[in-house]
Amino acid sequence: MKIFLETLGCDKNTADSMRFVAFMQAHGAEMVTNPSDADVIMMNSCGFIEDAKLESIETIIALSAYKKNKPSQKLVMLGCLAERYQDELLEELPEVDLFLGIVTREELWFEIQRLQPELENIALPSTEKISAGSAYLKIADGCNASCTFCAIPSIKGAYVSEQVDALLAEASKLVAAGAKELILVAQDTTEYGKDLSPAMSLVELLRELVKINELQWVRLMYCYPQHLSDELIDFIATEKKMCHYLDIPLQHGSARILKNMRRPYDLALLSNLLKRIKLAIPDIVLRSTFIVGFPGETEEEFTELLTFLQEHQLDWVGAFQYSQEEGTIAGEMEEQLGAEVKEERFERLMLTQQAITITKNEKYIGTLQEVLIEAYLADLGIYQGRTKGQTKEVDGIVLVGTGEELIIGAIYQVEILGVDGYDLIGEITNESSK
Repeated sequence: MKIFLETLGCDKNTADSMRFVAFMQAHGAEMVTNPSDADVIMMNSCGFIEDAKLESIETIIALSAYKKNKPSQKLVMLGCLAERYQDELLEELPEVDLFLGIVTREELWFEIQRLQPELENIALPSTEKISAGSAYLKIADGCNASCTFCAIPSIKGAYVSEQVDALLAEASKLVAAGAKELILVAQDTTEYGKDLSPAMSLVELLRELVKINELQWVRLMYCYPQHLSDELIDFIATEKKMCHYLDIPLQHGSARILKNMRRPYDLALLSNLLKRIKLAIPDIVLRSTFIVGFPGETEEEFTELLTFLQEHQLDWVGAFQYSQEEGTIAGEMEEQLGAEVKEERFERLMLTQQAITITKNEKYIGTLQEVLIEAYLADLGIYQGRTKGQTKEVDGIVLVGTGEELIIGAIYQVEILGVDGYDLIGEITNESSK
């Protein structure tokens, strides 16, 4: 069976898709890169905010066009959007053969086989390798938070941690397949293990993960501030395999807006936390995300957010324009802001942060940095990679010049020579790859 899989949305979706691919290959499927070659075309959808929903709809419609030339093809939508709007989608998208929503690997494979019973599942050797030396490890699913703007708990349910043994087995396979870096993701990675019996902590999981011999970098995403313990901060500071990098979704810099979002912390906690992290890990790289245009957000409160960014000087910032989601408390609030106001505030925030990030980047000029090489840009004759201070797809990159051939997925020492906006420019040294 030949399968094409398109993944949209966050890196938690990417982690799910990686698991689906590995499971299907192990059971005889062949993954193809061209939809026209596939027996089954699948799309892992996103239903988080309005723009993501529109992208998912546009993508599934585009993928349905391949069936015109190959009527035997089956089209499958899974993921958050399919889970949240299955009844509506069944009516609006008759070209889709199957909507699956949130499913396990076993459930997905069972349903795919039912779509194509005439195909023999001949076991094929798996040739799948980890993309450019890095892989996501999803340690939990669901969410126990009650943020007023978010529909994720209603889509995915309560927080459920993966069992430690299963995660260690998956991590070992990913590293054996070529991963030098594991990026841990969940709706809140710092809540990991509290629901297990017996309960455990994220630090306990990390202590086991770093024992994997060939693993070199471990990166933490989605660390909620109220769960970021001193024990975790100290572990990142002292364990050499831990990237000095933390992604901490903060969402706003106004006390009233945070309260209306039902974020369980105040500005004093945030400020003290950020100061404590920087004191314990002086070279820490901090990333966060913020929402602009939340219902009732005044110009003064938006200015408080800009002041917060200036005060705390985060390295990387992502921003969302508030999306009015049905079934959420914020979606029913009065004082919904107009699209023009949200767009204007988004632009101002990103311009404010751009200047901060460029200044942060300039401190790397003249330093040696470990860089994980991810691609060769043939048209430019240079390589592309990332430092420990840059995560996949959402932060800047390093453009690496060299007169030698580098190994994609290997880590090299690179001298940083300059800055190009969000990106760094460097040259390879004579030191060998790791």
